[in-house]
Amino acid sequence: MCTRYISPEQGDVERHWQLGARQPMRWAPAAAFFEPCWETGQHVPWRFSTADASPWGLAGLWNRWTDPATGEQVESYTMLTINADGHPLMGRMHRPDPQRPPEQQDKRSVVPIALQDVDTWLFAPPARAAQLVRVAPADWFVAEPQDGR
Repeated sequence: MCTRYISPEQGDVERHWQLGARQPMRWAPAAAFFEPCWETGQHVPWRFSTADASPWGLAGLWNRWTDPATGEQVESYTMLTINADGHPLMGRMHRPDPQRPPEQQDKRSVVPIALQDVDTWLFAPPARAAQLVRVAPADWFVAEPQDGR
C-alpha cells in the first residue's frame, strides 16, 4: 500500500478526482489509526479514534491492473493523505524536517470519512465526494499517546 498526496486546494482535489475517475473509491473501516509524535525528540505512537466512539473509515482509491512482465492481475490500494500544517492536533504528528521552516513542514493526515458519509464517498459524483477530502476537525478525535511500541 502506498499513500497519495492530495493538496487541500479544491482545484487540485478535483484534478486528482479526474484521474481517480478510473480508480474506484474505497473506504477502509477503522476503529482507530496511529500516527507518530516527535515532540519529545523520540517517536511516540499516538492512537486516534472518534470522540463519540462511532465507526468511521479512511478514504482511499483502488485499481486493478495487469503486470506487463507476468500478465498477472494485480490490485493496488492507496490511502489518501492531505496536508495538515496548522491543524491543532494532526499538525503535531510526524518527524519535523530540519531543512524546512515550521510553516512549511508538510505535516500529513489520513482522510477520515464518517459512517454517515460513506455512500457519498463511494457513489456520489466526483465533485461531491471531493468535498469530503479534508483534515477532520480536532474535536472529532480522541487522541492519546500509547505506551510501548
